[in-house]
Parts: sequence; structure tokens; C-alpha cells
Amino acid sequence: MAQTFPAAMKEYDAHDVVELLGDFYTRDTETPLDPPVVKCLVKHSRGTQHTFIFSEDDNLEKLSTGSYRCSIQPRELKEDEPEGLWLYGFVADDPETVVQERIAGAEEFRFQVRKSDLTI
Repeated sequence: MAQTFPAAMKEYDAHDVVELLGDFYTRDTETPLDPPVVKCLVKHSRGTQHTFIFSEDDNLEKLSTGSYRCSIQPRELKEDEPEGLWLYGFVADDPETVVQERIAGAEEFRFQVRKSDLTI
């Protein structure tokens, strides 16, 4: 039996634009779908959580049916010390809850922002 290993955590500089990708699809047929409300949640391990909502925030855009991209700059979200571990995830928010149960893809992911001696 083949062993699988998690992909290496991605690493960025504080001034980089980080593109976070999320996909939504039905559990049964894995058909891409657009939830009524899509949110991208981003949090520094020592800081505040930021919520980006599709159609309300320019940071979050739709690439195709079920595929979304949230572009952030760690330095803008946490000016004092953006270095360290960041967490993010995409969430389908639906007041009808019936759709919520059919959606797969709400996982938590991580990336690292490295310390830099440069001031940009």
C-alpha cells in the first residue's frame, strides 16, 4: 500500500500577495457548484480573524463554477508582525441549510510568512 504525505506548507514574504484557492462541489457526484454565500476566513495564529465575502469584498473572486480565489497581503492584515503561521478556509454559508449538507470542500489550510529584515 502506498503511503501519502501532506504537501509541504507554502511559505511567503510579508509583502507578497498570497492567493488562496477554494472549491465547492456536491458530495455525491462531485459536480462543481456555487453556494449562495461564499466566505474566505483568514487568521494569523496570534491575531484576529478576517472574513471576506464573495460579491462584497474585492479580495474574493469567482474563477469558475465552484472555484474561488481570495488574494491577501499578510502585511496589510497584520501590520505589526505578519510573520508566522496563518490559517485559512473557505465556507459555504446558506440560510437554507439544505445546500450546506450537499457541499464538500470546507477544510482548514495553513501557510507560513517568513521573517524578513527588509523594509518595504
